[in-house]
Amino acid sequence: MSGIINVLGENSRVLGRQYLPDQNRPAYMACRNATQAITNDTNTVFVADTDSGTTNYSAAFDTDGGYDTSTGVWTPGVAGWYFVWARITLYANYDFMFRVGIGKNTMTTGEPWSWEQKNWNSYDSGTSEMPAAVSAVIYFDADDYSMIRIRKDGSGDYNTIGGRAWSGAYRLNVPASGQTLG
Repeated sequence: MSGIINVLGENSRVLGRQYLPDQNRPAYMACRNATQAITNDTNTVFVADTDSGTTNYSAAFDTDGGYDTSTGVWTPGVAGWYFVWARITLYANYDFMFRVGIGKNTMTTGEPWSWEQKNWNSYDSGTSEMPAAVSAVIYFDADDYSMIRIRKDGSGDYNTIGGRAWSGAYRLNVPASGQTLG
């Protein structure tokens, strides 16, 4: 494999760090096994509680120890372009809107780099799970950091679904400024 993570495994899940080439490190993929409360009308930082071992049939990993499972902050520590992503699932039983965003160097204020917004109407769909996925390519200096933010607007507070909320990132194998591919 030349500079990519294999995401074509069963159920389109990343198969694990053994498929991650050195040029794509540092990298992480972390999962939230327990539920996380998402307070209404508030930006909440998503905090994955595991970055190692196998969870929900996928392998969580943190190649360089940059992901903090107590704060949800990832600091790659190496300058470069990174692909950052998250897939968060909430349990939905009332009308609401929720957004998943990628933030850089800010915890809960300011606009994130990228949002995905989902609108949920329980009258049309009934009680169910609501997933949202977001991704962005972002340049990081060695001391930059990122986090995933969740915002839910509507009535009441909600929880993520344990084992159904993931985030990750990996360094892209791109030339430095002034260099060409090939």
